[in-house]
Amino acid sequence: MAQGTIQVPMAFEFKPRRFSWISVQAEVTGWGQHGDHSDRFYGRDTQCVMVRVPGDDDFRFALNSKCLPGFVRDSEFEQAPDLPDLRKLCQGHTINLLIGSSSEVSKRRSDPWVMRSEFLKLPQENDALATFLNKWGSWGPNAILHTEFLGEVEEIFEMSPQRMDRACVIPSDVWEYQKLCGQALMGPPHIWLGSSHGMLSSAIPRREYPHLLLTANDCAHAIQTTITFDLLRKVKFAVCKRKDCETTFSLETRHKRKYCSWYCGHIESVRKGRKLKAKVK
Repeated sequence: MAQGTIQVPMAFEFKPRRFSWISVQAEVTGWGQHGDHSDRFYGRDTQCVMVRVPGDDDFRFALNSKCLPGFVRDSEFEQAPDLPDLRKLCQGHTINLLIGSSSEVSKRRSDPWVMRSEFLKLPQENDALATFLNKWGSWGPNAILHTEFLGEVEEIFEMSPQRMDRACVIPSDVWEYQKLCGQALMGPPHIWLGSSHGMLSSAIPRREYPHLLLTANDCAHAIQTTITFDLLRKVKFAVCKRKDCETTFSLETRHKRKYCSWYCGHIESVRKGRKLKAKVK
């Protein structure tokens, strides 16, 4: 049977939910386990840490322990026999997080490819991430465990009332995703396209052309979709030759570029000029 390539026109809209993000150090206040409900991302019998963000409302909530640094997964936590021992082990530990308060879904369309370009260039600093998300909106799945999943845990640890307008981002997860995206753009397309990241969400039929519409309301979903589209369209990518940048960028023309931007090319030109002057001296 003959095989052919079918090109399907499809629209993609990125309308992120706006959040106001701040970088915080949260205090670890407890450890628990919930097995009565299946956690959406991590399965049953999920362990969680209880954290507190000091401030005016003294925000307290639960995070899945598999999202967090190694110390909270240490066997001594799991083997602690009772609540006083757990609190003693947790005391003094802090976790760097981003906490967001939502406003509304943006009515203005944002360019997900521009957002992705900024994301890939983003320095791995919490304040830089907060600035980025304050510009673009929500990141992805909320790291805060809903109280409905916690069972008896919320009876042991004091928790704030469920706040649907609050969200939490774990920066280390974002930096892992940044690395994954760079690898996907430079690696064999079938690896990304064959993974769960490469799957496109269901398209919505509509009256106007193109008749199929994909939407994204958070940055992670939008980035994921742009990568899938670009790999399907055989867009070529390169890594910036500036050693302190090394951002992955698209090659929009046949002209081979060494640098991701004019700025990086200028910096390297200045550096080479200084080296030549130093040799002459």
